[in-house]
Amino acid sequence: MSNSEIRIISQQNDNIDAICHRHYGTSSMVEAVLERNRGLADYGPVLPIGVEIILPAKTKGQEQAEKQTIKLWN
Repeated sequence: MSNSEIRIISQQNDNIDAICHRHYGTSSMVEAVLERNRGLADYGPVLPIGVEIILPAKTKGQEQAEKQTIKLWN
C-alpha cells in the first residue's frame, strides 16, 4: 500500500459506487477501486459489513478527465 492510498471498512448496505462517491465525490473511480481490490466484485452489488477496501489515489489523468464536462444546455 502506498502513502496516498486509504484503507476503509465497509458498513451496512455499502456498495462500491457509494463508497467512491463518499470518498472521491464522484463514482468515476469505481473501476480503479475494483482493480486495486481484486475479488471485491465477487461479493456482489452490496458488500458485507467489515470488508477491508483500499482506495487508491486519483491519478492526474483521472482528475483531468473529471474536469472535462459536457453541457447539454447553456
